[in-house]
Amino acid sequence: MTFDMKSDIESGVWDPLNPMNVVFSTEDGCFAQIDARNLNFGHVFHTRGHEKSTTSVSVSPHANGMIITTSLDGKMKIWDATQITNGEPKLIANKMAKAVNKNFFNFF
Repeated sequence: MTFDMKSDIESGVWDPLNPMNVVFSTEDGCFAQIDARNLNFGHVFHTRGHEKSTTSVSVSPHANGMIITTSLDGKMKIWDATQITNGEPKLIANKMAKAVNKNFFNFF
C-alpha cells in the first residue's frame, strides 16, 4: 500500500470498527483517515488538529468514529469522525494533558 502524505507520519492505526479505514497522525500537526480500498480517492478527511506535531492517534474499539489525538502542543483532543463538515471531523473535547495531573482520569 502506498500513498502520499504532506508530512512525516508519526503514528497510524487501523480502525477496529471499520477495518478498511486507517487513521494517521503527522509531524505537521495534522491527522487523516484513508479508505484502504480506494487509495486513488484520497483522504476520507485530512485536518490540522494541533499547533505542533501530532504524536499519536488512537481509534476507539467501542464508539464508532471516536478518535483521540495527542500532540507536542500539550493537548489531547477527542474527535467524532462520523460527523465530517468541510472535510474535518467534529471536535468533541480539547484538554491540556499533564502527565502529573491527578485529575487526568476525570477527563473521561
